Amino acid sequence: MVAVPEVKRTGDISMNRFCLALVSLILVSSLASAKTCNETIFEVGPYKCSIDLGRPCEVKINEPYYYPELDGENSSIYDIYCDDTIFLQIQSYKEGVHTLNPRMAKITLIENGADTDTITIDEREIDGKKGYAASGYVPKDGFNIYRAAYPISTKSICWIGTWKNNRDDFLAVLESIHIKPLKEHEF
Repeated sequence: MVAVPEVKRTGDISMNRFCLALVSLILVSSLASAKTCNETIFEVGPYKCSIDLGRPCEVKINEPYYYPELDGENSSIYDIYCDDTIFLQIQSYKEGVHTLNPRMAKITLIENGADTDTITIDEREIDGKKGYAASGYVPKDGFNIYRAAYPISTKSICWIGTWKNNRDDFLAVLESIHIKPLKEHEF
């Protein structure tokens, strides 16, 4: 802590204010610089990705798999796990993305046990694009889960989620995620 000299003369009041302002600026700048960048960068399939959880993050990437859609189109799916708290799923389509809407986020929450009365869905900008973020309470487990989705390009979607009440990690990913297609995916 920095001690500011006691002022006894009225002519020194402006100097005292200046000293206090200077000390405040020093403290604020040291607090701002205390936040470190822990950006985790990785490549998965034809994508370069980065997230920042505010701490170093261990990333595990599963082998991609192909998923036949009911309309006959195939999609490639890449599953990425970050520190066992966050998962990402990138889904690439050969013919282009189907409509991304809030109902899709609600369905994923229900499939994972969320009570429909507790589900909230908000439109949100993610990685510079219009996406959706949702949460819901899972009564059998006693905690909230979170899901989000946004289009990476006209041919791919990113899903973001948690298994437990990892709201801080979820929000950190929504604020920091950046995915760039390196090339078009070939099926």
